[in-house]
Amino acid sequence: MDKVLYIIDASAYIHRAYHAIRPLTTSKGVPTNAVYGFIKLINKVKNEQKPDYIAVCFDHPSKNFRHQLSPIYKANRKQLDEDLIKQMPIARQAVNAMQLASFEMAGFEADDVIGTVAKKAEKEGIKVVIVTGDKDLFQLVNDNIHIWNESKNIMFDSQKVYEKYGLYPDKIVDMLAL
Repeated sequence: MDKVLYIIDASAYIHRAYHAIRPLTTSKGVPTNAVYGFIKLINKVKNEQKPDYIAVCFDHPSKNFRHQLSPIYKANRKQLDEDLIKQMPIARQAVNAMQLASFEMAGFEADDVIGTVAKKAEKEGIKVVIVTGDKDLFQLVNDNIHIWNESKNIMFDSQKVYEKYGLYPDKIVDMLAL
């Protein structure tokens, strides 16, 4: 596996940037702080990690299949701020302008799409690094799929997952279910 694909969890990083960076706006008052932070992350991945490929995965704005399974899915989660919602289309435009592969699918979350892209790339003989802070994705970690928590600069392989949780990646689902 000589080629490396970095998959960026766009929805998570846009949300994080929105809360981490003071409000910024264009001269017309359009909020841009989340987009600014997100683009900085993409450039960091490109310039520091130098991957062969980059894919960016977004949550689709529609409800997903989990909402149909349980009407209370994420019912206690705070609604997204309007200024954050306004920046999502701009972030998608930025990814397109940077000519990066972008994935999202109605009925699914970014995590679902990330898992699908990662497993497909692995089958094609491509090493995968998922850029996220989301613990749900640790279940994907194996010899060919790693997770890079950019904010803590930790690259998680199976052993690092074990050091953090006392479990190997194939048991993460069980832990999260409890």
